[in-house]
Amino acid sequence: MAKINLSEVEALCTAAETSLIKQTLTPALERLSAAEVKARIGRARKLRDKFVDKSRHQRREVRGKAEPRGARPATGDARTVRKAALFEDALGRLQERLGYLEDGAPKAAKTKKKKKPGKVERAAAKRARKAAAAEDGAPKKKAKKVSAAKALLAAGKKKKAARSAVSRKGAERPDDATAARGQKRAATSAASKAKREAQRLADTSQKKILAHVSSTGRRSQAKRDSR
Repeated sequence: MAKINLSEVEALCTAAETSLIKQTLTPALERLSAAEVKARIGRARKLRDKFVDKSRHQRREVRGKAEPRGARPATGDARTVRKAALFEDALGRLQERLGYLEDGAPKAAKTKKKKKPGKVERAAAKRARKAAAAEDGAPKKKAKKVSAAKALLAAGKKKKAARSAVSRKGAERPDDATAARGQKRAATSAASKAKREAQRLADTSQKKILAHVSSTGRRSQAKRDSR
């Protein structure tokens, strides 16, 4: 926080405003209780917001975009901006003191209002976030692809094993229809073979009988011719 010039404060502020700022300085600040500090925090915040709003309106008056609030249009906002800064610093000192009273140590996070980053800082931060996200996301994406490939490979192996099992089962245990057709063909073939064998035997017997009859006839004729 910037060093306070009391002469400047008295020149810019009213008596009540000056008194409030003085109470935020040591040793007066150290004599305040936690409840008193909280009350002064509320007053300092209201005055800070008041002068910030007034400065914004004065800038609009200078550009001719707002009606003047006073008897004459504003010609600038330098004094108002400075008063807003004085109460911003006073608010920071009060918040630091309250943190010390409540927790026994100053809360550095509340002593100073964070400055909003500019366009350059925001762009750099955005690029950094994208780079970090890319670094974090790339390995995860690769791992996801590897896992998917492993899953597909495992699925393929399972399908191949299932097909092999079906093939082996079919080879070892043919279905009933196939077995029935085989048995029928075997029975038909055996019947045909038996029939052919019976026919062959019948033909052979008939040939023998005919041969015997023919021989008997030739012998009888020979006897008659010899008389």
